[in-house]
Amino acid sequence: MHAATRGKHDSPQEIADITIHHLPRYPGRHIVHAQQDETVGIDNTGAFTPRWMEAMMETSSVIGITNNPSFIALAKRRGRFVAYLTAATLIPYYGFILVAGFNPQLLATKISTGGMINIGWLVGVMLIIGTWLLTGLYVRRANREFDDLAAEILAGGAK
Repeated sequence: MHAATRGKHDSPQEIADITIHHLPRYPGRHIVHAQQDETVGIDNTGAFTPRWMEAMMETSSVIGITNNPSFIALAKRRGRFVAYLTAATLIPYYGFILVAGFNPQLLATKISTGGMINIGWLVGVMLIIGTWLLTGLYVRRANREFDDLAAEILAGGAK
């Protein structure tokens, strides 16, 4: 660009300085500071905290929580429950696919004489409804049990 056609603030440093000073201060936002070329965060009070300090604080908190016996028990219980629900979803689904592939006549059997609905359609609808019910079961248990336990663990870790 010709020097005469440049704007008032066209150098990268000037643009970065202007951008930095016009950024809103929202909690949790991370920006690159032009003068220091260091990643900084903005904490809940609006003050700047170097990113490496935030990483150290987050890492020590995470290690403390993951070493908590209550957290380990919660993770195992939740993992077992999710495994059961996954099996309860996938085994019937893949069974349906296998029957459709190896014995399609079975799924093509009409439910009633002269009717339009066959067994395959009925089983497909039951699979969908079953998946919804299992999802609802997970949400219910997560809201009643897992979330409460997680809140207790976090409250204990904050002490």
